[in-house]
Amino acid sequence: MRDAENWPFNPPVRVSGPVRANSAGLVRKMTLAGEGIGLIPSFLITGDIADGTLVPLLKDHPLPVFGIHAVYPPGRHLSPGIRAFVDVLATRLKGAPSA
Repeated sequence: MRDAENWPFNPPVRVSGPVRANSAGLVRKMTLAGEGIGLIPSFLITGDIADGTLVPLLKDHPLPVFGIHAVYPPGRHLSPGIRAFVDVLATRLKGAPSA
């Protein structure tokens, strides 16, 4: 789990404020409402950046890349629904920017 008070730049940046959230969706909504800045996965805000609704900050300070994993028990046949979900997830995130 990441430390909510230190953003993972190199070196780490200490942040503080009146709100903490463990939901990237909530952080996105708050930044869209003008409530401050947020550390949000790029795949959630690609459209917001493209249409100018959000503006990237600290572009010269790349963040580490964090993976997203679909995990399921080995040796079991996946249901068609789970297989479809994993396929869509892989396709949608394959071209997503990593930073």
